[in-house]
Amino acid sequence: MKKEIIEIKYGDLRKLTEKLIAIISEETRLPINKISLKTSINNQLGIEGDDWFVIQDRIQAEFNFDFKGFNFNEYFYEEGENVLFLPFIIFSSLFNIIEYILIFPFNRIKAKELWNNKLFKNKPDLKIEDLITSILKNEFLNKEEFEFRLI
Repeated sequence: MKKEIIEIKYGDLRKLTEKLIAIISEETRLPINKISLKTSINNQLGIEGDDWFVIQDRIQAEFNFDFKGFNFNEYFYEEGENVLFLPFIIFSSLFNIIEYILIFPFNRIKAKELWNNKLFKNKPDLKIEDLITSILKNEFLNKEEFEFRLI
């Protein structure tokens, strides 16, 4: 699949990235150097429910972005919702751990992929780079569909 090109000045992209990371840093109380373009807001930072809505409101105010096309339930649980699914999550995780142990001696790359992508994640990643792409295109989009060209 051919990626759509987004042309942007380096300085503008840098300012946008720094401002967005600063918002995430303030709301999560994490140091800025612990957040990157590839950071997953939901799976790595553990943002859920109302915490996401606070960040979303800040992004809307700072960047005049309305999150058109964004499906909250695709990326986040409601506050406390994942507790209802705790038995399923535990069972699924145990199964995945056993699968990891069985695969590791034969295919370490596949085992690492399983560990990183499947073991404890139940929702797809919402990355900082997805938000940057969305802000630039003024609708919620996945970064994987786009490529930045610095001008």
